[in-house]
Formats: sequence, C-alpha cells, structure tokens
Amino acid sequence: SVSRGYPAAAVANMYDEVLRRIAGVPGVQSAALSYGLPMQSETVAPVVEGAATDTRSTADSSMIWAGPGFFETLRIPLLHGRVFDARDRANTPSVAVITETMARQYFGAVDAVGRRFRIGNEPDSWTEVIGVVRDTRAAGASAENVLDRPSYQFYRSYTQSGLAPTTVIAR
Repeated sequence: SVSRGYPAAAVANMYDEVLRRIAGVPGVQSAALSYGLPMQSETVAPVVEGAATDTRSTADSSMIWAGPGFFETLRIPLLHGRVFDARDRANTPSVAVITETMARQYFGAVDAVGRRFRIGNEPDSWTEVIGVVRDTRAAGASAENVLDRPSYQFYRSYTQSGLAPTTVIAR
C-alpha cells in the first residue's frame, strides 16, 4: 500500500497532487481518481427503505467505486440530483449515485433523489441517493457481456469508504 506509514493527510495531499499534475498534461480535458477499474463492480443485494417487505430485491445490483470527477470524465450524463464532490467525505452520511434502470426497478421512478437503501447483509448501512445517471454497460471477462441489458448499478464514493484511490481516469 502506498499509504503505509504515512499520515492520512499526507497521503490525501499526494493523491491530489497526482491528479493535479495529470489534469495539467497538455491535451487532458478531464481527470479523476477512482478505486478499481472504471467499470469494475461488486455484486450486492440492496434493500429499499420503506419497502412493503423488508427483504432484499430478487435482483442483485452492481456497486462501482467512483469519486469526484468520475462521471464528468467518463461522460456519463446526470439525469437528476448531483454527483460526488468534496462534500462526500468519510465523516458524512453515506450517499450513492444510481443508474436510471436501478431507479425504476427499486424506487418506481427515475427521480429517486432523497430515497434510501442499504446493503442486505448490513442492517445499519443506509445510503441516500443523491443522483441518477444514465445507464452504462460494464463488460465482464467476455465482450458479449457488453450486449446484455443494463444491470441495476449504483456508485459509491471511495472518499467515504476510507479506501485510497488506485486508478487515475483521464480524458
């Protein structure tokens, strides 16, 4: 780990400096830090707050770690609300940006801003939806996965998790 033995503030400053330098490279239009590859996901089972039965949905969702600048750099359009920014830190309430397909499936409407969900096996992990973005397709091991219908995806900010960024995304 790059951060082993260094104070958290020094590590954060180092990553900010890396991002600043990459953004300053001639021809770079936009850059962001992320945890994992841009569309690398984890499968989780969300539970919607206030659902008639407090059981998980029959459809699992894909969680992707993102961060400030992620959606702008990858040109994923925002439909409602906002995307991650400096407000989303480790000591702030958990927030997520979800795709339009997840909004329809879990909340019954595309504008799900302000609604909450949690991960099925984590009863105290309530997360508020702050934004809804267009669907994206994430390829798995084979290219044919790209042609599958959009999955129920949501994004969490690595800046709230205590995770250090592992990837620089640049356009």
